[in-house]
Amino acid sequence: MRSRLLKGMGIVEVMIGASVAAVGLVAVIQLATRAMSNSGLSARASVAAKYADEGMAWLKDWEQANGWQDIADRACVTAPCPIPSTRAYCFNDLGFTLSSCPVGDVIDGSVEFMRTMTLSTLAVGTDTVIRGRVFVTWIEGNKPYTIRRYYEFIRN
Repeated sequence: MRSRLLKGMGIVEVMIGASVAAVGLVAVIQLATRAMSNSGLSARASVAAKYADEGMAWLKDWEQANGWQDIADRACVTAPCPIPSTRAYCFNDLGFTLSSCPVGDVIDGSVEFMRTMTLSTLAVGTDTVIRGRVFVTWIEGNKPYTIRRYYEFIRN
């Protein structure tokens, strides 16, 4: 009788040990899956940051070549320009395309990134400032992510 009881204890111990091992294995698999997901998100965030920097560099170059007034005129919806005023552009092709980007319109060479820009006029003391903002957006799973870059053009 005693040996039969001991054999039963061995089976219970094996089942408990297997259960603990299974829980540990599931935890390791979940950690690995989350790490891979975060790695993919980081990679896409780096690409989005590159697109945002590229857009902001283009906007600064445009202002250098065409002047502050050109940027100011593009920030205004009506003339004379009310302050504050904001104008939005689809900026996928690095040009002044008015309005929001059509659904499915992405940056050339990418399959998932959309770049937009806003130009806003602001009064700062006695100066008029144009704030340029570049946004690069993408969808990860069902969640949208955005990288932003800002620059202020101040009339000298």
